[in-house]
Amino acid sequence: MKKQLTFNWIKSIPIYKGIKFLFLLFFFISTLNVNAQIISRLTANYPDGEVPSTPAPCADYKDLDDLACIITLTPAQDGYSFQIPLVNESDRSNLTFIFIPSGGCTSGSISCSSDGTITMPTICEPSGGENYIDFNIQTINTSNGDSDQQRYRIPILRSPVKVVLVLDRSGSMDWPVPGGTEIRWEVLKKSVWEFVTQLELEQTEDDSIALTYFITTVLQPGIPIEDGFVLIPPDDAIELVSDTINYLMNLQDPSGATAMGLGLQDAKSKLEGNTPIGATKIVLLFTDGQQNRFPLVQSDGRSLQDGSLLNDGPVAVED
Repeated sequence: MKKQLTFNWIKSIPIYKGIKFLFLLFFFISTLNVNAQIISRLTANYPDGEVPSTPAPCADYKDLDDLACIITLTPAQDGYSFQIPLVNESDRSNLTFIFIPSGGCTSGSISCSSDGTITMPTICEPSGGENYIDFNIQTINTSNGDSDQQRYRIPILRSPVKVVLVLDRSGSMDWPVPGGTEIRWEVLKKSVWEFVTQLELEQTEDDSIALTYFITTVLQPGIPIEDGFVLIPPDDAIELVSDTINYLMNLQDPSGATAMGLGLQDAKSKLEGNTPIGATKIVLLFTDGQQNRFPLVQSDGRSLQDGSLLNDGPVAVED
């Protein structure tokens, strides 16, 4: 009984309580993995990529959702391969890499190997409709329990597009829009402007555009586009295609009949020329729909022998 009382008296001393607290704190810390910087954030280790200018906060787990902490890698193309750089490359064999993508691929694939190499044999098209892939990399050192985590982004380069704008410049385009007062040709100019400026905003290498007017026959737009394609520069270029097309359209006045089929034939002949491998070919036809010159465009593909239809059977997929 006396020993028990003595021990209880010792435990009431403040210094004993402090020692007990420190012992418990040390034991608690010793049971945790120590977070250490394992993944390199040095700009030189990320060629052609973008590294945050102040990468230190990105070493902390809680900052993974901070957009300023995302490391943007080189844009992806077929055969893409990139190895996550480390602070100490000799530790690579002791590391476990955990790959956590933010979403799946509607086509293609992306994966991470045991040595931290990100591979994309065929381009991963993000399932969310974005033009980039986001993923987290977690690393754990199996020898000492150190761990680290970083968020990455890979821009996805889409295939180039070749676009032909087929524009109705017939007399009816000088009429007001149904139920309104604005002239159809003016509405068309605004629509073309919106479309082309968006192309400039999302431009990728080898994107190009051509222009065709149709009235009673087909008209070419003139210099500098003439009867061919021009490359679409990015939206910060000195000379923009959107300005050029807007200038050329301002020189036109609606008149004549509506040879829509001839306009489509001209667009198809342009696309059958020199097209980059893998390019997506697009025809955008703007019209008020009142075609009145042969050949006519018929979606049902009725077969007539007099040459009055552009298509004498169901429209082919490529058309």
